[in-house]
Amino acid sequence: MKLRAWTMLCCAIGLAACQSKSPQANQPQFLTQKIYHGPAQSYDFDLGSPVLRGELKLEKACSVAGSSLNITDQIQQQVRIDTINLHNHPQLGALSDDNLKALAPHILKLYQTKYQAKLQSSKLYQHPAGDLVIARLIREQSPIDILIVAKHQYTYILQLSSPLQTDNEETVRQRLITLLESLKIPGKAISGADSNLPISFD
Repeated sequence: MKLRAWTMLCCAIGLAACQSKSPQANQPQFLTQKIYHGPAQSYDFDLGSPVLRGELKLEKACSVAGSSLNITDQIQQQVRIDTINLHNHPQLGALSDDNLKALAPHILKLYQTKYQAKLQSSKLYQHPAGDLVIARLIREQSPIDILIVAKHQYTYILQLSSPLQTDNEETVRQRLITLLESLKIPGKAISGADSNLPISFD
């Protein structure tokens, strides 16, 4: 399929997914240097991240409180990018993005409830991109590794579930930071697009 036709198809699928109450999946695609544009210029994500392998399947959803992107690759790794708009979230609206140490426990509590999981570890790191928190949840003996960063009144939560996961703390940190390095905040403006219509690809 020609690039222009493929781009138009992805845009159409993305818009339909945003307007739907439930996420819809697009067709698997070969891993290339395609860029996923998040809602309202909240972020751009490079689907060519070295963490991901082979063909990708994407599922998307969005609301006034935030958005979600689920990525499943060829070896069944699952990467999820959630954005939470702190102004619009009913449980987090009183919190600010300028103190991640205070914000992160509230975020992790939401995810413990969401996944019915236990918090195994949580640590604050200094990074050139700003403060970040890396945590591990355990759900039914399976780990979910999480990275949290907050900017511009949004909280970004990167999640990784993988058959390649390890108990080595440094390896987990490096893989999550590699995903973070594929995330550009904020995203670029899409020429000719309404900033509230979020999902498209380059």
